[in-house]
Order: sequence, then structure tokens, then C-alpha cells
Amino acid sequence: MLSPQFDDVDEIINIIEKLPNDYGDAIANLRTYKGHTQESLEYELSFGIKTLRRIESNLFIVPDINKIMEICIVLKLEYIVSLHLFKLCGLGDFLYLRSKQAIIYHKILTFEGTFQVDYINKLLVESGLNPLF
Repeated sequence: MLSPQFDDVDEIINIIEKLPNDYGDAIANLRTYKGHTQESLEYELSFGIKTLRRIESNLFIVPDINKIMEICIVLKLEYIVSLHLFKLCGLGDFLYLRSKQAIIYHKILTFEGTFQVDYINKLLVESGLNPLF
């Protein structure tokens, strides 16, 4: 039997395995899985529902990294699920750069929904980076 801190491993594997291969459908599936509608996220995201619809419709060759980061934070996605989503968005290579922004983004993602976007923006600005919005 797994330790209580590993109880969700099978669930996380299941989530990743069921994700579509295109980022728009993957985001829509994760949003629905986490119990949100596009309308309910409109008040939690810094960008409007129109932009979310465009992201979920794959209207960007590579979506804006800050918007994807914000979606991961607001949906409180598990770290490994966030990494998979970044890969689907064509942003996987960014997370392996040795840049200050990439390292800070990794650290933020490992907190898995512990912080709100406003607090994360404050941390980014204090680190000399642009906020998510």
C-alpha cells in the first residue's frame, strides 16, 4: 500500500493518459475535470473568456507561456500534469532552460495550487521578472 502522500499517483497517471494530444482540448478537459466552466474561470484569470476560448480552440501556434502558467495555477494542476501541458503547448523546452524565469516557474509549479496568482505575480516582480499579466 502506498503512503497517504502518494494516494493520487494512479489518478494523476489516469489524467495524463486521457489527455488529448492537442493543447486546446487538453486544457478544456483539465478545466472540466477540475469542475470549472469557461465562465467560472473568467473571474479567476487575468485574461478574458474570449482569449480562453481561443486557447482552447488551438488558435495559437504556441500559446503565451504566461497564460498557460496562469491556467496551471488557477486550476491547481499537479506539477507533472502542468509539465505535460507545457509540452503539449510546444513550451516544454522552455522549462529546461537555465534561465531565472524557467527556474522560478518550476518552483511555482511545484507548489501545486498553494498560491494565488496575485501572490505569484508579487514573487515574480520581486525576482525582477514580469508578472503573469
